[in-house]
Amino acid sequence: MPHQSIHATQLVESLASLKRSKERTVSAALSYVLALKIGARPSFALPRPNLTFGQI
Repeated sequence: MPHQSIHATQLVESLASLKRSKERTVSAALSYVLALKIGARPSFALPRPNLTFGQI
């Protein structure tokens, strides 16, 4: 029995860390898109905010 509870805890922790990293990626992408929309320079700046990925 103790072995199963340890496994469940590890599973929950790994799922939680996966969710956190996914949220970080999504929030970074969202803030980047917002920065492009308002014409601000993103923090990990491309040369010009209106540059599309095809022009790089």
